[in-house]
Amino acid sequence: MNVMELINSMMKRPQMFIYPVKIDYIFYFIFGFFMRDDLDFYDIDNAFKNCFSNWIVDWIDQNVGSRYESENTLWYQSIMSAVKDDQEAVDLFFKASKEFFQDCINNHLT
Repeated sequence: MNVMELINSMMKRPQMFIYPVKIDYIFYFIFGFFMRDDLDFYDIDNAFKNCFSNWIVDWIDQNVGSRYESENTLWYQSIMSAVKDDQEAVDLFFKASKEFFQDCINNHLT
């Protein structure tokens, strides 16, 4: 399983993975996923680990009209800065991650 498959599964039934469903819990769950000893890294995993934090800042700026100004932030903090509550943050994350993975596929990063 790669991170794209994990997030797609999580999107369908988030409470199977985390409860309560909060954006920071999603972040830490994914962080834990990357810490597994048996993980075979796929290109999509490396793309997510290395690019998603910067990508999401630009995506939020273009799609939400909000910009997180701080440097060296975690991606969930960028998302939280653009929304009112956790549910909106979770919805925004799933929407953005789908676009991120599509960008990766279109640009042959997978």
